[in-house]
Amino acid sequence: MKVLKKLSVYILAGLCCLGIGAAVQAAEKVGNGVYQLQTNVFDEKFVADSYSKADITNDGKADKIETECTPDEIDLKVNGQIVRSWLAGQVNVSVVELSKKAFLEITTYENNNKVTCGLYQIKKNKLTRIFDYKKLVNLKQYVSNDFTTYAYYDTFEAMKTKGDTVYLKGRMGTKSLGQIYANGLQLVFDDKTFALKTSAAPAEVTAISYSKGFSKTFISAQKIQAYKAAASSKKAFTIAKKTKFNIQKLAVVKKNIYVQIKTSTGKTGWIQLTTSDKKLVTSGGVSMGG
Repeated sequence: MKVLKKLSVYILAGLCCLGIGAAVQAAEKVGNGVYQLQTNVFDEKFVADSYSKADITNDGKADKIETECTPDEIDLKVNGQIVRSWLAGQVNVSVVELSKKAFLEITTYENNNKVTCGLYQIKKNKLTRIFDYKKLVNLKQYVSNDFTTYAYYDTFEAMKTKGDTVYLKGRMGTKSLGQIYANGLQLVFDDKTFALKTSAAPAEVTAISYSKGFSKTFISAQKIQAYKAAASSKKAFTIAKKTKFNIQKLAVVKKNIYVQIKTSTGKTGWIQLTTSDKKLVTSGGVSMGG
């Protein structure tokens, strides 16, 4: 069956050359230094995307990076060779260019939507993960399997680059506050390793589920100590039980997630998200869209 499936891909590729039922295009620029390759087939029977300006093999030459998609399968090709294949709907692929290095950002949704995401290069003709995004955070602060319906949003994704910094969009399924979005987390490359800056990024919860519908305001289920800064020991104030608050910013310090909150009376402070299953708020954030 696999041989027949591959054969069908080659036949469809031949049809593309003839311009029959095909969509061939260049990778889409989604932000400075970030180019997304097509990994979905909609009305077409075959889709091919390509990008030819990045060196992901570290040989000093630009490589031709391609995705070829059918309704059944997605092939990732580098310089004409297939380096990995996935079932349709199980992967997103982007090229991430820094000042001196380039990487493939690959996010997969395999094994019942289990998410893997990170940066890759080609080493000895093999697709090799260079950095695992899940190492950025303390996964004990996450729910065990995120929200079943929205598990595929539990990822990190490059928004843009500047010099040797990747600006990330984070979607985090936390035990304390449900799913939180943070835009602009700074991942810095020093020519050997990646490290996340502790500077705060704007954060939000798209919608919070509670008994009467949806809101963007949390209600504390217990007393919560707020601090003057992320990871600080200097106390700011205590959030009383049943206090309304929303979140303003998010920071990751030594893998632990902190959020800046603002109460309904205007007080601001930072809280560390817990690893406990004990309820921090009476309602949890639920993603209602991308």
